[in-house]
Amino acid sequence: MTQTNSRPWRRARSLTLAAVLLAAGSATAQTPAETTTAAANPEATVPPTTVYGRDDRDQVGPLRGYQALTSGTATRTNTPIEQIPQSVTVIPRRLFEDQGATTLDEALRNSAAVIPESPLFLNQNLNTIIRGFQAEIYRDGLQSFGDFGLAQSLLGIERIEIVKGPSGALFGGGLGGGFGGVVNIISQRPLPANSYAGGVTGGPYGYANPWADLNQVVVDPRTGTTYAVRLQAEYQRGRSYIENVLTTGYQVLPTFSITNDRTNFVVQAFFSERTANDYPGLPPGVSGGSPRIPFDRFVNANGSNVPRTQTQRNGFRVSLDQRIDDVFSLKMLAQVVVNNVNQPAQFQFGPPAAAFGLPVTPTTYFRYNAYLGQDLTQFSAMPMVQANFRTGPAVHTALGGFEFDQTSDNGFIAFADPTLFDFAAPTQQAYTRPTNVPETRNTYTTVAAFLQDQVTLWDRLHLLGAVRLTNIGVNSEIPETGFSGTSTTTRPTGRVGVAYDVLPGLTPFIGWGNAIRAPSGYGYGGFVTAPKPEESQQFEVGVKLNLPFGLSGTAAYYNIQRNNVAYFDLAAGGNRQIGEQQSRGFDMSLLWQPTPQFSLLGTYAYTMAETVSDSIIAPGTPLRLVPRNAGRVWANYRLRGLDLPEWAQGFSFGAGLNSVAGANTSDQPNAIRTAGYTIFDAAINYDYGPLRLNVAARNIGNRNYVIPFSYLNNAMAPGAPAAVYASASLRF
Repeated sequence: MTQTNSRPWRRARSLTLAAVLLAAGSATAQTPAETTTAAANPEATVPPTTVYGRDDRDQVGPLRGYQALTSGTATRTNTPIEQIPQSVTVIPRRLFEDQGATTLDEALRNSAAVIPESPLFLNQNLNTIIRGFQAEIYRDGLQSFGDFGLAQSLLGIERIEIVKGPSGALFGGGLGGGFGGVVNIISQRPLPANSYAGGVTGGPYGYANPWADLNQVVVDPRTGTTYAVRLQAEYQRGRSYIENVLTTGYQVLPTFSITNDRTNFVVQAFFSERTANDYPGLPPGVSGGSPRIPFDRFVNANGSNVPRTQTQRNGFRVSLDQRIDDVFSLKMLAQVVVNNVNQPAQFQFGPPAAAFGLPVTPTTYFRYNAYLGQDLTQFSAMPMVQANFRTGPAVHTALGGFEFDQTSDNGFIAFADPTLFDFAAPTQQAYTRPTNVPETRNTYTTVAAFLQDQVTLWDRLHLLGAVRLTNIGVNSEIPETGFSGTSTTTRPTGRVGVAYDVLPGLTPFIGWGNAIRAPSGYGYGGFVTAPKPEESQQFEVGVKLNLPFGLSGTAAYYNIQRNNVAYFDLAAGGNRQIGEQQSRGFDMSLLWQPTPQFSLLGTYAYTMAETVSDSIIAPGTPLRLVPRNAGRVWANYRLRGLDLPEWAQGFSFGAGLNSVAGANTSDQPNAIRTAGYTIFDAAINYDYGPLRLNVAARNIGNRNYVIPFSYLNNAMAPGAPAAVYASASLRF
């Protein structure tokens, strides 16, 4: 069932654990004024680019086809990507639109070393992994702590920026910085002119997704101030290829902005709900990780008579970018988010029932009834000051700020006695909601201050240094039992790096950074000893390309170490922080665009993520969900600009593949490893005047494969079979 990022530190029954056991399974909120005007950062220059027509920029910054030239996530300032001494990937909307993507996980596959969470999992983005470790999901520069609702939707997303590796110098709300990196989902903002759009996407199993996008602008002729309102809304409905899974949901995104030559103020509200049947995956032991499952692989242990799970995500975000003068600018980010989960479920757990001496088939497991109720509220605020100035030959972009984040995670999980379920001969069982148990209330508070300086010397040498001091406090209590526990810790984190333009468009870099996080771990017992923060650090060396003949990208070697990892000690009845993990490898993302018509994207990641030391798990055991090798190729050809009739130039054709090696389904000893797979996809687009059409084919050839699944730390799920999606939209 749903696993959230929250973890209690003491012996309270953990809501996060509850979520795990029951789970189904802008760029610093940059504004257009900040990222599209020289006034925001006059020193952020980019190389000369080929003119690519209407998509030579998005709302965040300049583009060259599918290539973004600047990013604001890694440094929280608008910076050319080759000047950032860390691996950064930007996925612009045009790329995943041309691919016909319908979910966030499909869009994230365009980045090397990123393993997205399956949309079948209830908390749809929780276990997104970068470079072998869990990543943190941010939306517009602020942590999206409980990413519920219709979280896999692509409505309202302008681009996705990915920072790889620990980034604790600038990121760390909630429980702390992600060890794998940061996925920052940047929202679309109001447009500078009136526009009206709508469309629908249809697909297999009755999938339907109508949407609308309305933008209205008023300009004050006296001051030149622009007032704009943008309203985006959608509805989704469809059955899954998995048995007994019906999903419905909606999302409404009203946004208001005030913009002039000095100010950009944006308020975005969001109302999102997703209702879907729980899916616990399949026991890996039934096939040993092979896709040759000895029964209908789409069977669901969660019966059709179990009520559907409802998750909601509602709230608002505010961003202010105020240019004070040619040197200083003020930035302010804030949000209030409320998440709710009501989750009934039936799920299998443990080894086969035959292992306990019962006279049953090898495909029979214990099936439990359970219920999770959870309310999660988050408040975040982050004021910052940016200064752009010179000292001799050095050009500085300095940033300082504070962060306050308080997250309340209240709820309970209850179980009922198990029955038997045979996957080869499935039967329905009436759902009985277990009796409620005492509610656990956890509050996580983060208070931090940070300072960063980016320095460019002689237009070729780029230096980066940042430091942050973070205090993380956790309070956990069970009012009905009188339990209460509090723990706090204060630690510094930092980051340094150097990039040097050896030649125009060829920039080697080297960097180091670290992060801290409140300890995670599973088990009802809390911690055997006083908890201490988990720590991670990354060393990285690589090269960035932005060559004049259309080749761009990043290739890097990295080594990430994670310490104080908590593992559940059954004998002691709690967690011990004695673990150490390591991930090292090589990844690259390359994009070749020799002409405005042709684009070729290629990614590859070699990731060796494993346990280094632990009292239970043997050193060298691979971490769960992480494949050793993974790659993505996508080629697209547009007819735009060729000597053809205007109507014919609207066509474009794309095709690609996604190849992933097998991965462990669990991080426990003797874990089962799934088999690797390669799937092919293709898309045809037609874009002419106000009309846009897309037809996308997935898993061409209908490859049978399975993937590791996050449910209960030991499950797998069948991959999606062949499918065709079609969409049509009009924009005026």
